[in-house]
Amino acid sequence: MSAAGGPGGRTGGETQTRTQVRAAAALRLTRVTRSGLRVTIAGRLFARASGRVEIAYRLGSGRSARTARARTAIRRGVFKTTLRLRGPLARMRETGRR
Repeated sequence: MSAAGGPGGRTGGETQTRTQVRAAAALRLTRVTRSGLRVTIAGRLFARASGRVEIAYRLGSGRSARTARARTAIRRGVFKTTLRLRGPLARMRETGRR
């Protein structure tokens, strides 16, 4: 018996390490709608994905481009957020490019 209390220096309770399995995120946007000054963005990821998603909504090009950003939590592989457009971004119109 060693000085630590058990055979081989171990005490009774060993801690297990949690292994994280990395997988492809499989990100899909399921809905992007703009109504007035609000843009609603929803999507799905790998079912066991956790953490946060950062969403950027950009209009314009070059120096006139403006961006609205939001972060939202992933819950059971699903995320949803609503952006409120302000200032120059609210006055801009979407182009026909999709």
